[in-house]
Amino acid sequence: MAYIGTPGERGYKGEGGMKGEAGAPGPRGFPGLAGPEGKRGRRGNEGPFGTCWATRRAWDARRKRTFRT
Repeated sequence: MAYIGTPGERGYKGEGGMKGEAGAPGPRGFPGLAGPEGKRGRRGNEGPFGTCWATRRAWDARRKRTFRT
């Protein structure tokens, strides 16, 4: 599992830019879509990747977009 890190950390290991303010580059250069609090998944049902758009697209396809519209 990816290391979570402390809130506000900018894009820590495996998180794809979830941490830090919006737009903070993640470890793979994906834009961070989380708020400054650096949360991983708003509802806890978003899988290990939270709201990172790139990994989310794979999750959305797999789960048939049953969460987050």
